[in-house]
Amino acid sequence: MNTKRLWAILALCAVVVETAWAHFPVDVSPQQDDGLLGVGWTPVQLGVYSGWPFQFVQGSADVYGVAAGVLNLRQQSAVASVAIENGIRNNYFAQVGMIDVCRVNWAFEFGLLCLAGRNVGISAGVFNVESNWGYRGGDPYPWLPGLQIGVLNAGGGVQVGLLNYNPQGFLPWFPLFNFPCGNRSGD
Repeated sequence: MNTKRLWAILALCAVVVETAWAHFPVDVSPQQDDGLLGVGWTPVQLGVYSGWPFQFVQGSADVYGVAAGVLNLRQQSAVASVAIENGIRNNYFAQVGMIDVCRVNWAFEFGLLCLAGRNVGISAGVFNVESNWGYRGGDPYPWLPGLQIGVLNAGGGVQVGLLNYNPQGFLPWFPLFNFPCGNRSGD
């Protein structure tokens, strides 16, 4: 392997680890991101970077359509979002990017790194993490695990991948697949 390729792989791994660390436990605070328009909702969000003057609508607005950003995007909620790094508090349909972060994934996440506080839908990425797998207080669907498909999966859902970590699984670490088998903590 040549030196340039090795450095590129190491840099990519550093970005993935740094992003995961910065968002743990997973939460998104879009209220800090001002846009050109201050509205409660919008059908479309466009931007280059989250924050004034680089995005059209403020981050605390709900997007009842498509939110598209070039570098990154921070939004309260969106039906669909596309950016290199997505930070959507509530993902209602599809989140597509290299790095996808959301408090609740209700449908689909596709990316290199998918971080969700609570995954009810499908996370398909190289690395998938559901950070709040032990917390189900106030969750209207505590019985509904999400699906994680990737190389490395961690969380409380049903997992298909090379290596899977599920603290409530029949074995916490298991290759190829894993799924919850009850509460191991005795709560």
